[in-house]
Amino acid sequence: MSLAEGVPELGELFNWKFGLWHIPFLNWTVFAMLVAFSLAALFLLTAFNKQEIVPGKLQLVGESLVGFVRTNIAEEVIGHDGVRYVPYLLTTFTLIFAFNFMEVFPGVAFPPSSKIGVPLVFALLSWVVFNVEGMRKNGFGRYWKEILFPPGVPVALYFLLTPIEFLSNIIIRPITLTLRLTFNMLAGHLILSLLAILLLSTVHELGPKVLAAPFVIAIGVGLTGFEIFVGFLQAFIFTVLTALYIGGAVHPQH
Repeated sequence: MSLAEGVPELGELFNWKFGLWHIPFLNWTVFAMLVAFSLAALFLLTAFNKQEIVPGKLQLVGESLVGFVRTNIAEEVIGHDGVRYVPYLLTTFTLIFAFNFMEVFPGVAFPPSSKIGVPLVFALLSWVVFNVEGMRKNGFGRYWKEILFPPGVPVALYFLLTPIEFLSNIIIRPITLTLRLTFNMLAGHLILSLLAILLLSTVHELGPKVLAAPFVIAIGVGLTGFEIFVGFLQAFIFTVLTALYIGGAVHPQH
């Protein structure tokens, strides 16, 4: 909370003004994305640069992350051929979590995923991946037939069911992926920012000794830990849903 005075204003959630620090292409969102990407890349490169038989701490964390995505997301949701999609799912999970983690990262305190354009890019990429993979695995005609005309349904119901299936699978999925991630991170940023403003106002009124109050420290630590958990959970949910859509596309009969 002592860094609250340096965080971007709440208005940054709703504008795309550039020129941060007089750099034309930079704003808080781009700055936070660059920091998050750099940290994620540094972690992965360090963890897997020189792999040892007896892994060190970073290698162990990196291998645990890969194993978590492979076992609990790719294979669990897609099936035995889910290994093929581990690189994409791992990249998606890692980047989204890194972006979400910027919520509590000192000097940034701003999650890029709270700007709707950022989750929209991830959602559209996932949309392209599961549709392309569905057509690759099943063929163009069969894929769209299975998606729009589910087998075992009376022909008369296709007039009602086909438009619903088209909206659900093609239109609504990227929208829900985008909005779920955006609104959850937006709400978290608003709560932490408002709490920071409240604490700063209290300090200005009562003096710095108020920061020593145990309940203030507990609230700050608790909310920060909760936001880290929310950031991880939202990255996990987004990745699981992506895997679910990929599995449904490559195995439409299921």
